[in-house]
Amino acid sequence: MDFIPRPPLGIVQLALRSDMKYGLLDPIQWPQVYAPGYEFLCAVRRPPPLTPSTRNPTPAEPSDMPYPSVIWWTPQQDLHFRVIEGSVFKSLGLLSATALLPLEFAVSRLVGDIQKYVREAGKDLRLLRFQMEMLAACDRLRSFPSTFQDARLQVLQVQRFWLMARAFLDYSSLVVRSVMTGHALALDQRAMGAFTADPSVVQQLFDAGLPVWFVRPNDLSVTGVTEVSFREPCLDQLAMKRLDDTTPPLYQGLAGPGHLDIVCRRAVTYLDVSATPILNTTATAGGPSMSSPDEWSRAKARESRKGPYQKPHASTIRGRDKFLEYDHRWMPPPLPAWKEAMESTDRSGLAKPSADLWGYWVPEPALLVGSLSNDRVERYIMNWLRLRPAWLYLLQTKCSGATRVSAQWWRDYLNGLDFASGQPSTRAGKRKEAVAKAFAGVLDMKDYQENQSTVAWFSHRLKHLHPPLCPLILWEVFETGFRYELLALDRVLVPGRRGRADIELEREQLLSAVFADYDLYAVRQLPSHPAGLAAPVPQARTRCLEALRQVELRWPLCPDIITSAPPLNISTSAVDIEIVERALARFYVHTFYAYSGRAPLVPHRFPS
Repeated sequence: MDFIPRPPLGIVQLALRSDMKYGLLDPIQWPQVYAPGYEFLCAVRRPPPLTPSTRNPTPAEPSDMPYPSVIWWTPQQDLHFRVIEGSVFKSLGLLSATALLPLEFAVSRLVGDIQKYVREAGKDLRLLRFQMEMLAACDRLRSFPSTFQDARLQVLQVQRFWLMARAFLDYSSLVVRSVMTGHALALDQRAMGAFTADPSVVQQLFDAGLPVWFVRPNDLSVTGVTEVSFREPCLDQLAMKRLDDTTPPLYQGLAGPGHLDIVCRRAVTYLDVSATPILNTTATAGGPSMSSPDEWSRAKARESRKGPYQKPHASTIRGRDKFLEYDHRWMPPPLPAWKEAMESTDRSGLAKPSADLWGYWVPEPALLVGSLSNDRVERYIMNWLRLRPAWLYLLQTKCSGATRVSAQWWRDYLNGLDFASGQPSTRAGKRKEAVAKAFAGVLDMKDYQENQSTVAWFSHRLKHLHPPLCPLILWEVFETGFRYELLALDRVLVPGRRGRADIELEREQLLSAVFADYDLYAVRQLPSHPAGLAAPVPQARTRCLEALRQVELRWPLCPDIITSAPPLNISTSAVDIEIVERALARFYVHTFYAYSGRAPLVPHRFPS
């Protein structure tokens, strides 16, 4: 090759740049130092010159494979972004399905190649992680309304992990081919290449047809060498300005394995659920214990002798008793085990002070339908549906104020007061100030708009409340609340180490299995029938119940009836399934109350 790119050597600072990439330290933009474990990065494909196909890609033809132009595509807000109809924030939307089609096609093809590699060569955790992050970002693009900036960020994440996964496959193939043929392959100048001071690595990459630059001391006397100049980075293609100058770098140290580990592991995403109100806990996680049939039998006998708790203390009931099912024609049916768990909660002691209670991730369903005025009920539900896209986006944003709002905040907001004037001294102005505080740093209040005539909810477009949909709307609120509260409680009981994204990823995978749709953060599509924890047949609930058991086994003070139970499966008797189900529901509800000071939102049966 007739040039030498400037090598990123010595002490470096890794930080996100204004284009959401890592500048010269980003292996999808610039050659890096060869590092064991990250050797495949030298096979990353170089970005091509900007062409019409990268601005407006189409589904790739076979000749465009394995590197379709969409992998370097940048979406345009005016061409590809569609705002959500009826949302109170006009900045929220999704990339159009047509715009995403080429990207989804490329992802699907690569997943097929990864599966073929795994079948032939076995699993590699690096490759599987790239696939998982790529699919997760693709899923967010399809399903989660966000600002255009965040949608563009998710596109970058799909492209980043696509390129690294593709490079892994290409590198493995090239190395095998070079060994099998016994001679050097033709140089592929489209590959990124790498720097190294190891002669054996130079030979290996040379044989594989990959660019390599041999780094040696500058005082080494060598004859017969043609001098070439360094190629400096093109500032038109690499952003050098930091995205946020106020935060410390992600890594500071020698260029090499340290910074590459962060780049390859870290998924930049807004989907980082906001912190729970109580994070300072000294509780340590428990672990599953080995059980025997005798222990399981004794635990069942102890469980059958348990009696009811004493009458709740008056201080634990603030207005309506929220541990009891609210009687309303639109309420989805309760699940027996969870209804019993709510009613059996020991509330005989003094309640926590109001200031120590956890906030609400979503409004209580009973609040939406609790008024005797039909007009107010319609106003509450319609205002929730208008806020819903922005609120779900807020819940997925790190350090948002979504968990620090009280039931009174929801009453004030859902009542729908018009605050066109927005004067701080008026009631309407105070409400707007409260809304702005909740969304502070996440959405621009200049994009806030009230009283949208038509509201979108799944496939429905509503100008007025449609009573047959109301049980489904309330069911979704219960389901969404349960998912976020389960995640919050698990984070308190099994705290992760700060900065360890892999621990949070493992947590997300574990908790996602509790739900029929394997989604921890939202209901993407209304089910056609009761499923998961709400399936009518006990054996149909075993997968989700066993997933919940695996979650609770990690919690401190997990009861014997759960730890000694054999794994649930479709061959487990209905009686034993229901015994474990009641124990899981009780342990969850009672533990949530002990930490939060309030009643949880629990699963309900999908309305028929």
